[in-house]
Amino acid sequence: MKILGIPSNEYKKRRDNLLRKLPDRSIVIFLSNINSQSNLTPYRQDSNFIYMTGFKLDKSSLLLIKNGKFTKSILATEENDPKLELWIGKRPDFNDIKRDYLFDDVVPNTKFKEMLYFYLRHSDNLYFYFPNEDIKILGQECVLAKELKDKFPYVSINSVSKYISSLRRTKSKNEIDLMKKAISITNKGIRNAIKHIKPGVYEYQVQAALEYGFRHNNSKNNAFISIIASGINSTTLHYSENNSKIPENSVILFDVGSEYNYYASDISRTFPTSGKFNKKQKNIYKAVLETQKAVIDKIKPGKTLKELNEFTIKLLGKEMKTMKYIKDVKDIGKYYYHCVSHPIGIDVHDIFNNGPLKAGDVISCEPGLYVKEDEIGVRIEDDILITKTGSEVLSSEIIKEINDIENLF
Repeated sequence: MKILGIPSNEYKKRRDNLLRKLPDRSIVIFLSNINSQSNLTPYRQDSNFIYMTGFKLDKSSLLLIKNGKFTKSILATEENDPKLELWIGKRPDFNDIKRDYLFDDVVPNTKFKEMLYFYLRHSDNLYFYFPNEDIKILGQECVLAKELKDKFPYVSINSVSKYISSLRRTKSKNEIDLMKKAISITNKGIRNAIKHIKPGVYEYQVQAALEYGFRHNNSKNNAFISIIASGINSTTLHYSENNSKIPENSVILFDVGSEYNYYASDISRTFPTSGKFNKKQKNIYKAVLETQKAVIDKIKPGKTLKELNEFTIKLLGKEMKTMKYIKDVKDIGKYYYHCVSHPIGIDVHDIFNNGPLKAGDVISCEPGLYVKEDEIGVRIEDDILITKTGSEVLSSEIIKEINDIENLF
């Protein structure tokens, strides 16, 4: 059976792989995200919880146990409430969950603590994923960890971050297919939004057209807040107000991405607001595009994100020196002030254990130049899969050549 486009046995394999990595006499607890009391705001499951289970519902916990050759996966969740069912629908039957998701056991939340205490009496290590990796900051994981530490002082409380990072960074074929679908939806949204780029239109109107394309094509969430930045706004890296009127003879920068079945896309494109790039805009655009192509050619197993960024700095520095914006390549920091790559997966900035790239990684490639004095910001970003011998541009269908862009207007 497939859950969110991924076979149930792939989720089970993830749980088994995590347990293999842990020391003996260990327990791992993953907690679902907390839903709003009113159920009136969109709910998104915790990324690690969805990665390990595929289970979307709130008020749930995953318990993984390892003791010698004994291992067990247990989901604790809410039983169906007939009264609440009238408001938000029926929660699934426990036997159906066990069968479909391949858990060893499924129990009601009312039995979770009792069961957890039983296994903790025979364990030495307890693992949580602390979202900000600072256990001094209050969160539901920290609250539970403190309670259990007080009750079982001999148990060592640890972060599972390094283990889960190593598992999540290498994408399976099923995960890559979901990311390709998210990218395809993003492309459709961008195509729809381009039709609305005109001087005098507001950025939020273009955003509405973009996100209509997302929802119409079955993306229930954005991967992140859409950036639709025209004119001087295009030179602010994470501008997201999207409330300015689009100026004539300027540029508009998109940094956008749909999410599909919890997998993200992350695409940046820059367009002329009046249909044609002027000479200065075209020169800056060409500098970013040629840099991006050169960096993509360098992406392969063994390279590091730091090396890719250093190469980007060198190329952009040469371009800006040639265009006489700077006198020395080392001054490029005035016009390029972010890194060229980050990992992408269930989160748009996916968790990632540092080290050289390897096959199965998915990263962004996003050089940019931000020239405030000319009100020109250009960023071009694609999503890149690392292969055994090099890389594959997953987002190659999304146009970025100057002629192709201008022909759309």
